[in-house]
Amino acid sequence: MPVDLPLQIMLSVGFFGLVGVLVWRSAIAIRRNAQEMLHGPRARDSDHVREAIAEMRQDLELLRADIDQQRGQLGELLERLDFAERLLTQMRERSPLPPGPKP
Repeated sequence: MPVDLPLQIMLSVGFFGLVGVLVWRSAIAIRRNAQEMLHGPRARDSDHVREAIAEMRQDLELLRADIDQQRGQLGELLERLDFAERLLTQMRERSPLPPGPKP
C-alpha cells in the first residue's frame, strides 16, 4: 500500500527530529560524564575546596603565631641593643680612648 508523499515527509521529519533530540541529549550526558571523570563531581569539588580553605586557615594561624613570636624576639633584641648602646656611651664618657701609637 503506497503512502502519500506529504505523510512520508512528515514521518521522516518526525523521525529525524526524534533522532536529533536523542543525539543531543546523549551528547549532553557524555559531556557531563567526561567532566565528572576529569574534574570529579561537583559535590567532591566543594568538599575539596572546603578542605583546602580549612588547611589555609590553619596555615594562616600558624604564620600569625610565628610572626607574634618573632615580634617578641625582635622587641627583646631592640632592648638589648639599646642597653648596649647606653653602656658604650657611658664608657666613652668616663674614659676616652688613649691616643694610638704614632707612626
